[in-house]
Amino acid sequence: MKNILFQSFIVIILFSFKISPQWVQQNLQGDINILIGIDFINQNKGVTGGWFGDLSQQIYGSAFSTSDGGNNWMPAITPDSIRVFVGLQMINDVIVYGAGAYNLSTQPDSHELPNFQNLKPYQQNFITGIGMDISGQENYRGYFVESTDGGLSWHPKGTLDDSVSYLVGMTFIDQSTGFVIGSSQNVSPHCILKTTNGGYNWYYVYPFSENTWIEQIKFFDNLNGVFVGEESSSGNGVFLKTTDGGENWIKSYPNNMSSIFSLAYIDLNNILIGGLTSYAESAIFKSTDGGINWEQFHDYTDFHFIDGIEVNSNSGIILVFGGYTPSGTNIPFIDVSLDNGITWNFSLFNQYQQNIFIGSKMVNETNWYICGGWVTTDGFVLFTDNAGGVPVELISFTAEAIDDKINLSWTTTTELNNLGFEVERKCENEDWRAIGFIEGKGTTTETQNYNFVDDLFGVADSKIFYRLKQIDFNGTFEYSEEIEVIRIAASFSLEQNYPNPFNPTTSIQYAISSRQFVTLKVYDILGNEVVTLVNEEKQPGSYEVEFSAKGGSASGGNAYSLPSGIYFYQLQSGNFVETKKMVLIK
Repeated sequence: MKNILFQSFIVIILFSFKISPQWVQQNLQGDINILIGIDFINQNKGVTGGWFGDLSQQIYGSAFSTSDGGNNWMPAITPDSIRVFVGLQMINDVIVYGAGAYNLSTQPDSHELPNFQNLKPYQQNFITGIGMDISGQENYRGYFVESTDGGLSWHPKGTLDDSVSYLVGMTFIDQSTGFVIGSSQNVSPHCILKTTNGGYNWYYVYPFSENTWIEQIKFFDNLNGVFVGEESSSGNGVFLKTTDGGENWIKSYPNNMSSIFSLAYIDLNNILIGGLTSYAESAIFKSTDGGINWEQFHDYTDFHFIDGIEVNSNSGIILVFGGYTPSGTNIPFIDVSLDNGITWNFSLFNQYQQNIFIGSKMVNETNWYICGGWVTTDGFVLFTDNAGGVPVELISFTAEAIDDKINLSWTTTTELNNLGFEVERKCENEDWRAIGFIEGKGTTTETQNYNFVDDLFGVADSKIFYRLKQIDFNGTFEYSEEIEVIRIAASFSLEQNYPNPFNPTTSIQYAISSRQFVTLKVYDILGNEVVTLVNEEKQPGSYEVEFSAKGGSASGGNAYSLPSGIYFYQLQSGNFVETKKMVLIK
């Protein structure tokens, strides 16, 4: 059977669709006011911690562990004496370190710690971010704790110099070597201490300085590390770098920064820092020479404050989080780039007003965690397995019909975790069905072009619909918008019936290129009309009619049963008239 020839045309749909879900709040099975630290060693095993209680009385440290990616967070057994978990780091599946403080009113478990002097409170982003002053509560001291069962239970480990009153940050290079940020009795002076035996003993590598507040410290390897903060005497943001494992530090002042709150290593030379400029505007600066020179990389409007930066160096992903306070009410935000900062996807979390985002962990390219909370509400962990819903940006979807084929083309500008596209088709009298699959590019920030050809041999419908089903590697999917293809005949035509010869039925195809009154009749060899198959006005398009040599006439005439022989069928539409022969063999 020969198919109808159709006019060539093109349908273009311009749009984009996003993957969903985006961020989901996970279940914490225990008491918590604020979660400050979070870490994962792999996609399943993680820990998080902070504190719960009443600030007007006494607060207590609270920690949780998960072995299923956070679907269930189980409360840990913690020392009665612990006041707060500030930093948490998983060394391996079983060894986890934590830093914070303990309450003097409760004797520390297992270890006799030094008799520290009084301290004023933890003054990092956590306190400044929520605008609190808890300086009246002085009955706590610095604490280093350890878990040897993957975060299920915790115990104190080692001792600290009695001048260290609070641990406000921590980073470990391996199980033995690590650093903590210590706070003194006078709040503002901070120091850095180092251990080379897993926290049993600590010594100063950066002494207390009356002028220096240390906000964050990170090490790239066992020799190269950076800490950032601000210097109260000069009013400048301060950047300190070591190349010998913290034994010596080189201080610099990145241009136009009055305070620096966060930092991230892309690699040894490429470093990001975030904070406030001298104009009190939030911005991210980037160095490509290990911190010697800086250029403004990404900025924000007034009332945005950056609390954290995290990167996935292999993929070019940058995650920034902070708070937006246009009227004094904090609204958390997350800003994501998939292309090393060329383009950004900004999201405000209005449902978490009066909360703050404090800690984050980017486990891989798609699985990310954010923790936080508020003094009077419950702490929370937010999770995304699709980079927060950063879209697979499908910017065009086109269909071009040539003869009996439809050429589908589409273009993406970014892709994340994209397994591929299932191509689906629906005709006028059919449901959606898959007709092919095109593999995606995984994660990419480069423009990608795709193509699929649908052969419509045997499909006579004049109106056809297509859509794409974009599928992630984890099985989640999203449909594109539908596009409609209208097949218009290139000319009037009458096709040879099929099958021919036939017994007792055959199909006749015809096409018209404009709206016309159409008749299709069957005659015997003597010219007598046997049956009228079509007798009505038709829209332009292609049609198929079944003729039976045994039955009733389409016009309601008498029943008939035709003998074997030669018959003719004739199409008349406007000025177009065509007749063809067919053979009935019984």
